[in-house]
Amino acid sequence: MIGPGFIEAGLAALRDALETAAEKAGLILRRYKLTRTAARAFRAKVRQLETVLRRLVVLMAADIEIANINPLIPAKAGTSSSQTAPSQDISSAEPSRRTRPRGFILIPNSQYDPEKFEALRALPRGVQKPVDETPLVHRYDTLRALIENPH
Repeated sequence: MIGPGFIEAGLAALRDALETAAEKAGLILRRYKLTRTAARAFRAKVRQLETVLRRLVVLMAADIEIANINPLIPAKAGTSSSQTAPSQDISSAEPSRRTRPRGFILIPNSQYDPEKFEALRALPRGVQKPVDETPLVHRYDTLRALIENPH
């Protein structure tokens, strides 16, 4: 069995690696301008850390014992043995909607903004195009929050 000490040590190592990657990219103190190369390296490192976090969460889930829940028998549900449970016509029943937990979004949905594309086209050749830090910071914040509370 994987002990909680192993998972806690893994989460601490993930936290340190994420902070180091964000500092290398310049997202924390913002002492210098974010370059495309640094943004690309940060995205690659975050992808690796997300994979490790998923694996740690699977190990955490494997450690949880799932209780065996038996379906209710009509006699236990409150009907006597002389009464029969009311039957429903399957064809007239409404289709049941499956409820499942919604997943989290690591990267926000981007929207097409024609003004931004026109502004990028208007820049002269040789001038470095600015890197949008918003998706990187959002991804950093989301991963940091998941590391802090993986449950």
